Amino acid sequence: MSARAAFDPYRLLVLLVLPFVLSWPAWFNGQPFFFADTTAYLKGAASAAELVVKTDTSQRWLHIDARPAAPDAGAAAAGAAAPAHLSSAPGKGGVIAGRSIYYGAFLFGVACLLGLQGVALLQALLATLLIASVLRARFALGYRAIALLLLALAAASPLPYFASMLMPDIFAGLGIAGAIALTALPAAPRAARALWALLVLAAVLFHSANILILLATIATLVTLALLLRRAAALPWRAVGLVCALVATGVAGEAAFSYGVRQATGEAPIRPPFITARLLADGPGNDYVKHHCPGAGFEVCNYARDFTRASSDDFLWSTVPAVGVFTLADSAARARLGQQDAAFAKAVLARYPLAVLANSAKNIGAQIGYVGLEEYIYPPDLVREFSQKIPARELATLARTRAARQRFDVSYSEAVIRATSAAALLACLAAAVATFRRRRYGEFTLLAIFMLALLINAGVCGALSTPHDRYQARLVWILQLMGMLVVAARMKWIALAAAPAPPAVAAYVGRAAHG
Repeated sequence: MSARAAFDPYRLLVLLVLPFVLSWPAWFNGQPFFFADTTAYLKGAASAAELVVKTDTSQRWLHIDARPAAPDAGAAAAGAAAPAHLSSAPGKGGVIAGRSIYYGAFLFGVACLLGLQGVALLQALLATLLIASVLRARFALGYRAIALLLLALAAASPLPYFASMLMPDIFAGLGIAGAIALTALPAAPRAARALWALLVLAAVLFHSANILILLATIATLVTLALLLRRAAALPWRAVGLVCALVATGVAGEAAFSYGVRQATGEAPIRPPFITARLLADGPGNDYVKHHCPGAGFEVCNYARDFTRASSDDFLWSTVPAVGVFTLADSAARARLGQQDAAFAKAVLARYPLAVLANSAKNIGAQIGYVGLEEYIYPPDLVREFSQKIPARELATLARTRAARQRFDVSYSEAVIRATSAAALLACLAAAVATFRRRRYGEFTLLAIFMLALLINAGVCGALSTPHDRYQARLVWILQLMGMLVVAARMKWIALAAAPAPPAVAAYVGRAAHG
């Protein structure tokens, strides 16, 4: 092979430049985006790190005592520190489950080595590697074509926003894509499969909801294979590998619970997400009204009209007339969490049709939520950050466009909604066409990605208040599939796994060599 053939400038572009492009919101904003839960991830990991070695980073996050001036005129109202039982620091009101210590360790470790900007860059790099490896293994695309697709995602998808957020949301999409790639491409290069497996593992360790989403996705894939009578063609070893990785996520949660019990003498407290959802929707509220206090549930002690607030308010509000879980003491929090499933079972038995109707409504709403509401900080959130973020990071945050209300996401939201709708139509049309032509391999690939988005909406919409970030974090997969469908329609690539026709092979060869 000649030196010219071996050197591919587009490969360097994809690997060295595109990760910066795919994290452009973090650079444009001046800092990656904090979410209300980000500090809990960081402080949990910092507390664990302190048991082994003290670092400047852990000291800053665990001992926030010197704060700069408030970022805005109203921030001075934040004055005194938050009450101890409301703090996210360990030992203050019990350890809350659901804030993965594993993502916290990832976040904290990268922050120690590369700073917070390094987190956004590394998350974008992982997304770049996943997309590039799948496109090369499935479609034999050259790096020039891959670069164009990544640039399109950077301009028109929410992927760069989620790469720029200090939250594990991006790993939901990476985990789903990795799991489907493992089962769809069993003959892919070993390095690519190792990357996909690593991302699946990260997804299930970084957030427990991903365990349900991936299990449901794999179960749906197997069901599709059985319905299409293609079970023999399904790579069962790959399916088993994905299931084993998901089981590792379950084991990781169990290990965390065990460690907390050993360290504190108490199990982690799991927020009562289903209880909060049922109360806000109405059936749970009716159950409390008509069956308490005799039902014996902890929520009976807070009898009020819960439908006046959202499930998020029930869980996290610190306003006494609205919030419950955050304001409760450790023992009451534990009881609320322990009784979550029992309360849900009781409400479902009493009001089955109302529960199912509300769940369907919430899932339907969640499907259409693909905005970027989390990327502009409300003043109240900035004031909350002033009590939770070290002085250095807080000073940077105060200068960001998001904190100064100068990060205009309206253009991005409009483009995302338009391209998502177009991609959905393209994928649905392609799925119908491939099914009619009995090209079941292509049909399954299209169908499972679209069904994974529906499964995500089902899990998140039914168990929590519908939010933009739950669905927007995955919609880039739909947009990428839509672009590939259009490329296949233009005969630039072949969706089929069979060797590409001569015209396509010639295009791929030209793309590979620039």
